[in-house]
Amino acid sequence: MSSEAFKERIVVNSLLCAAPVNRFSSCSTLVRSKQSVEVVFGTGQQIAIWNCTSRNRYPTLKLLKGHKGCITAIKNLERDSLRFVSGDLNGTVLVWAPDGEGLWQTVAHLVGHKRSISCISCIRLPIRNENACSSSEEEFLIVAGASDGCFISWKISINSQMGSMMAASEPVEALQTIQLGNQIALDAALAFLPDQSTHLVLALAGTDNKVAVYSLALPSLVFSLCFRLPGHTDWVRCLDFTLDPKQPSSLLLVSGSQDNFIRIWRCDQQVQPITQQTHDPISNSATDDPFQTLDELTQALKDEGQLTPLETNRQKVEMKRYPIKNTHWSFVSDAILYGHESWVTNVHWCINQSGLLQLLSTSSDRSMIMWRPSEEFDNIWLNVERFGELGTSTNLGLFGAHYFVGPHDQTETVLASGWTRSWHRWSKEDKAVWEPQVAPTGHYSGVTGLDWEKEGEYLASCSDDQTTRLWGSWRNSQIETPTNPSWHEICRPQAHGHNLFGVSFIGDRRSKFVSISEEKVIRVFDMTQDFIQVTQELGTTKLPFQKADARPQRATVPPLGLSNRVEDTEENEKDPHDTGSQQSCPPFEDQLLSHTLWPEIDKIYGHPSELSAITSSRCGRIIASACHANSSQTASIRLHSADDFSPIQPGILEGHQLTVTRLAFNSDASKLLSVSRDRSWAIWNRIPSSDGFVVDERREKAHARIIWDACWATSSTDMFLTGSRDKSVNSSCRASQYTHILARIFEGWEIPTSKRG
Repeated sequence: MSSEAFKERIVVNSLLCAAPVNRFSSCSTLVRSKQSVEVVFGTGQQIAIWNCTSRNRYPTLKLLKGHKGCITAIKNLERDSLRFVSGDLNGTVLVWAPDGEGLWQTVAHLVGHKRSISCISCIRLPIRNENACSSSEEEFLIVAGASDGCFISWKISINSQMGSMMAASEPVEALQTIQLGNQIALDAALAFLPDQSTHLVLALAGTDNKVAVYSLALPSLVFSLCFRLPGHTDWVRCLDFTLDPKQPSSLLLVSGSQDNFIRIWRCDQQVQPITQQTHDPISNSATDDPFQTLDELTQALKDEGQLTPLETNRQKVEMKRYPIKNTHWSFVSDAILYGHESWVTNVHWCINQSGLLQLLSTSSDRSMIMWRPSEEFDNIWLNVERFGELGTSTNLGLFGAHYFVGPHDQTETVLASGWTRSWHRWSKEDKAVWEPQVAPTGHYSGVTGLDWEKEGEYLASCSDDQTTRLWGSWRNSQIETPTNPSWHEICRPQAHGHNLFGVSFIGDRRSKFVSISEEKVIRVFDMTQDFIQVTQELGTTKLPFQKADARPQRATVPPLGLSNRVEDTEENEKDPHDTGSQQSCPPFEDQLLSHTLWPEIDKIYGHPSELSAITSSRCGRIIASACHANSSQTASIRLHSADDFSPIQPGILEGHQLTVTRLAFNSDASKLLSVSRDRSWAIWNRIPSSDGFVVDERREKAHARIIWDACWATSSTDMFLTGSRDKSVNSSCRASQYTHILARIFEGWEIPTSKRG
């Protein structure tokens, strides 16, 4: 068969891409087009694109590679555009644009920073006169701060003459470097003054508890410091600019701080600048002098002991104006918002369907608040909606604070990422209530183990994030075709206190699994009735489960415990978040955190140190495991029966000198393959009429470095592959006692270093 004919027969589609968002305040942004709204966020060293246009559904995530460090900041290049800018831990800043084929490419590489990027801001510059005839030439000003104490600005030119295919039209130049000394820029915001196309203002939040305001006048691209806005008593973490829809001649700046307060500043023109507070200390009229009333109320609360001196200073309203150099514009405090009980992590302006201005804020108190000005007073803001998680200690904050209106159905949606690095999403139509929606989840640390359910209906994974998760298909006839269902996280059966190293289904290889961690014991888990109900309602499983009615309803983790226990449903009130109720879509993050656990039914002992590898036979009857070792005695493999978890004789297999890193049974469980840190592999043959094994062949120095992984060929009992830290994968078969190497493939690939072993 020719290679062309072979290629025509192979069609590979991505069904699942589980990617968590990095835990940084400014690591996500919205990019828009007329047809879609997409969330761009950092996931490790890659960038994920999530199309969240439709409710309760989304295509498989797209991943972009280009950074060599963890992504720390992302910002859209302009509001209604699919282009964006990203920065990483190494100080690299990249500009991305669509390539016309549904993906993105880098169009500029901005250099200058030496350490982690902490914030990015962008703005489109007006077309210069000499380029007015060329509508395809676009210029942008990009600024970025980093932990090296520098703040750098660049100007880039992008040529969009070929539609969505863009390329940098001229080299990128670093325009200015502002030395911040011992301070670090935590966020930045750029905006033109209202009705001005030449005067630009830059707000810079940092670790000095103030908001620094810079300005420039085009064609000059050099910022000069105007003043620093006081008021916050802790680090200022987030900023955002917007025009006031009710007063188009005013510019609003919002800042959020670690002092739990949000401050709004108004930038407008003032004919007679006010240099001090407007109220008259002698006046007794509350109507004519609202600031005196506020001062009196604050003093009364302070005298009663309800306000500390620090809180009194936080609520102080100053009407002093801060003028911008060489303009008639100035900043003045407009409002102070208090509703969060911990750090404010993000603030974003947004316009709702009615054209009203809204403010969305997130906090480390696990909440997201939507604010709107009152109908009577524009400078009094009300908490109109509150989102988040109540009564849980697993989520230590929300980040992101994004809002958009769907381009097709006019559905309002708010988004935020949590401490567990999964997305939270709520939507509503018209005047309906806000409802949670399906959103991406994923392991936020290295995945250390995978195993398929025997029918391939769902997949188990474990990770260094101390969780075991199950992934399955959602066959929603109204959304996806039966032949191409969407895949989601459907269960989180184990939330442990140690990093997990391996997982494997046992027994019927559907309803039970074993997992190992930084412990000497193997833990055994059994499914619940809630899981069976969820998988049936989602269409994940087609075959019935054995003894479904005899299984426990759900499980819980006791305080200060590591073992999941069966929950006594008669003594507990019905929780509205329980997945046992009617489930029309995959569980949400708050449900996955605590309502999808499986009970731990047994423990298997015997190893002298922390476990390193585990597997089970395809029939599910035999469990093989190994532990960390530095001698041949402790580097043994132990076999247990999956029926009663008793040792199988001979239950200890000795053949390696150091830690066994991977174990694998062949398809009929007649052979067991093991690889080790000592660079050797071994083949163990099953004893006839027994579940015991004896060594058949052992090869030393099979690789130049530690062997991390091994597996059998699917359709063969005589061929297997081994992967090593020497950046090679060897394929071996029984041709002269496993000594013939068929191929040395993938040589030169970068194999990541494992934390284990």
